[in-house]
Order: sequence, then structure tokens, then C-alpha cells
Amino acid sequence: MNYIVKLAPELYAYYKQLENEIKQGKKINEKEYKLICKGIKILKQDFRQGSHISKKNQGAYEYFVKKYNVKNLWKLDVSRDWRLIYTIEGNEVEVISFILESLSHKEYERKLGYH
Repeated sequence: MNYIVKLAPELYAYYKQLENEIKQGKKINEKEYKLICKGIKILKQDFRQGSHISKKNQGAYEYFVKKYNVKNLWKLDVSRDWRLIYTIEGNEVEVISFILESLSHKEYERKLGYH
């Protein structure tokens, strides 16, 4: 099985911005950049490392379906205080994990209505 990881366009642009800042010696957002990289590495090994987000969470699904037109949602706890939200597509040959958003735990709870 081939696992591919892609970033949603907005997140990809932000990821590249962080990467450029770090190359220029700006370390302000280095932790977030490293956490996104860690998440990509984990999902390349196996997309099932995350947890499926229940469709009963209608608020979250409504937001992500409207913004990204997704059919499923998963979250990956990259660290104790950082989450990646992603969706998966695929078949028997390859699975693509699309990372939609990178959030602190507090942002994740607020966005998904747990707070």
C-alpha cells in the first residue's frame, strides 16, 4: 500500500511561509513547522495513526464539508497540544491523506465544538 500525504492549498502556502521564515533565521513559528513535518511523516507511514471524527459532530462536518468538500474527517494528535485535521481518499493501491488544518489543542476544541 502506498500512503501519500498532501496539504490543502491554504495550509501548503502557510507551511512554505514557515519554511522560508526558518531559512531566514526567524524561529518564531519553528515549533509549528516541526509539528506539521512530524504529522506528514506519521501519515506517510500509516494514515490510520489518527482518530476518525464522528459524523455526529455536525458542526465540524458542516464547516469542513463547506470549505473542503470532504466525506470524512480524521485528527492526528501530533503532540500533547497540537492537532492536524485531515481527510482520506484512496483505493487498494494508494491512500492519500489531505491535511486540511494545523491547530493548537485549544483551537481544535473550539473549532470542533468541544469547548
